[in-house]
Amino acid sequence: MKRNGFYVLMVILVFFACTAEKEVKLEIALQTELTTHGSTRATAYSMSNKIITADGKKYVTWLDSVSNIMIQSIDLATNQWSDPVLLGKGVDNHSGAALTMDSEGYIYAVFGPHHGPFQFARSAAPYDISLWEQQPEFGQFGTYPGLVCDSEDVLHLTYRGGPMPRRLIYQQKKPGKSWSTPKALVYDDVGDTYTQFGNPIAVSPSGVLHVGFHIYDLYPPAGNYVGYLQSPDAGTTWTTAKGDTVDIPATPDTDCFIEKGKELNMRVGNLVLDNQERPWLSVVHLEEGGRTNILYYLDNHQWHGIDLLPHLRQTMPEKVILYATLTFDAANRLYVAATVQDSSNSDFWGVPGQEVVLLFSVDQGQSFDVYRISESDSTAPAWLPGIERPFSHQPIGTPAVLHTRGGPGTDLVTFIPTSVFFTRLDLKE
Repeated sequence: MKRNGFYVLMVILVFFACTAEKEVKLEIALQTELTTHGSTRATAYSMSNKIITADGKKYVTWLDSVSNIMIQSIDLATNQWSDPVLLGKGVDNHSGAALTMDSEGYIYAVFGPHHGPFQFARSAAPYDISLWEQQPEFGQFGTYPGLVCDSEDVLHLTYRGGPMPRRLIYQQKKPGKSWSTPKALVYDDVGDTYTQFGNPIAVSPSGVLHVGFHIYDLYPPAGNYVGYLQSPDAGTTWTTAKGDTVDIPATPDTDCFIEKGKELNMRVGNLVLDNQERPWLSVVHLEEGGRTNILYYLDNHQWHGIDLLPHLRQTMPEKVILYATLTFDAANRLYVAATVQDSSNSDFWGVPGQEVVLLFSVDQGQSFDVYRISESDSTAPAWLPGIERPFSHQPIGTPAVLHTRGGPGTDLVTFIPTSVFFTRLDLKE
């Protein structure tokens, strides 16, 4: 029996050794220029999921110039694109959509305002973007929708909204019901002035809601706070990472922050869960001399950080890493789509020469391979990357990436065309 057990153990060890040695690489299977008249923020913002995979297709949304909300699908078996469909018209280059889908295959889109009510649409048929049913508008002075669907087909939405000063708002919609009353989750009492909140949201298979955020105040102009809240009961109550109940809205004095400091200038990207249901959040640091992006993940009620800059510089030693979005596939492989630029450049918003890269890790961030998604162009930035992530509680396969090529413009409404690129990735083992 001992000898048999020894042989069984040896077989197991050999199996895992062979598995560990198996090399996994990414390839660009397809790159499509979806439009040459995109908006100046065509693929912004990272709290809004813009790619869904279902029924053998990928459904992709972006913003055409100045504020036409577009959607198109690609058949994954043939790589054939459908005709693009106009979902609606927004007010400026902040009008892009957030997508999700319910268990029956109906696609939902929230889009349109910049400090106004959201437009809301549902596909007329499952897995079909050709015709849409416009639903009643809702929301309170909304911008930046973050949208997910849970296992009970309840839609959960976060956004910046409310009266001045703005706050991070949460609403939900149960099947057959209207949207709930707006609920403020985070607030900073800075008076009648500009405040911005990042607001990525994710939902776990067990129904826990996870919300990351930053607080950006205009006077002085900086993002001094990055925090996190979770709800174990579908948005009724909210807690810290340690499970302590929070009296909402949380404020800068609430014990729910990952980083904070008056000397810091931070923004959050998106938030996703790994296969252990641990939340991961990307945070860009924009301080001069300290620019990088940190992936924070929660383990045993403690936050741990992975600095992406050293990993990037193994391939691109003269670059810094800026805004990034991340996702996990069903096999728990980590993908990070990021904007990079020369370290000598003091600006960071739509700078010519910026590139989009993908950092890929099979060991949950211990090591990364770096792949170029865009080409370097000294006349225009490649930026505003968006990566496919779970639109519900279910994991995804190999994700796709969106990015914009073209500058940010001088205002929110001037027609300055950009190009939008869709990149389909393929895993090779």
